[in-house]
Amino acid sequence: MSDWYSPSDDASQGSRSVAIATTLQSSPQQTGLEPLHPMPTVRCWGVRGNFPSLEKNQYRYGGHTTSIEICLGDRRLIFDGGSGLCSLGQSLSQGQVDSEPESAQIFFTRTHWDRIQGFPFFLPAFEPNNHFEIYGPLAITGASIKQQLMDQMRRPYCAVSLRDMKAEFQFKDIHPGEILDLGDGITVEVFSLSPMEPVLGYRINWQQWSLVYSTAMELPQTDQRWEDLLSMANQADLMIYGTADSDHDWRAQQHPLGEPFDSVAVNLDWQAGLHLAEQAKVKRLMVARHRPFCSDEWLGQFEQAMRERFPQSELAREGQLLTLL
Repeated sequence: MSDWYSPSDDASQGSRSVAIATTLQSSPQQTGLEPLHPMPTVRCWGVRGNFPSLEKNQYRYGGHTTSIEICLGDRRLIFDGGSGLCSLGQSLSQGQVDSEPESAQIFFTRTHWDRIQGFPFFLPAFEPNNHFEIYGPLAITGASIKQQLMDQMRRPYCAVSLRDMKAEFQFKDIHPGEILDLGDGITVEVFSLSPMEPVLGYRINWQQWSLVYSTAMELPQTDQRWEDLLSMANQADLMIYGTADSDHDWRAQQHPLGEPFDSVAVNLDWQAGLHLAEQAKVKRLMVARHRPFCSDEWLGQFEQAMRERFPQSELAREGQLLTLL
């Protein structure tokens, strides 16, 4: 198994295999045309929660809502379709000129607005030769993932409908406990993140690597499913973690722009995720879904406090590329 390396870590790692993390805050023309890496790569296209936000003091971490791309060999998996999916789509479309059709598996955690708002503007979905498999949970109402995505694209709310997308789609409703075999040695284990409604997390396995995507955490440590979550996160090479929204989350006045940093509040907000990473012996923790009103300065202080407790951790940055060697 491999260790992870970030620019702030000690560069003298001896002969151990490492993964190099770089922060790339460039335009899609600069970031999206690299060939798929033979090693697992993770690119953050959106890392905010609730709604996009890019004030003058939010450039370092970015403003798009959640969308994460994971490449395994020549396979592409996309997790959530927030506004960051628009940038990913633009990048793929620009790189597709005179090339092979695009295909990917797209996994949704849930269909809150910040996780689906980029889907109607995902340019590769309008190209007839492309192919996408879309996975997600049933809604609390019983609606399928296809129906949920269609509903946000109905007039008068959206100018385009799912019928306008010419790519080939396969929609698959999935449930906790399933193990999906995607071929090429890739499996995805599905688990629950909420005791109240269908909210999914994913463990992705390929060759000797494992990555866990858990960005809507609602399970208290007293819940009986906490042990299942520990099992899913066990010794993962990378866990991408985020808390779920509460009914007042984006309106909370805890961390508005310019407010002084409070490490006690951070520990209270994130202790479950840090505890999970410690208990499961996760090799690297990346925290995503930053609140829209958090400034770069506040998030930087947050990251420093988080690393004091769990050194192999960091906050996700829009444009960031991680490669696992």
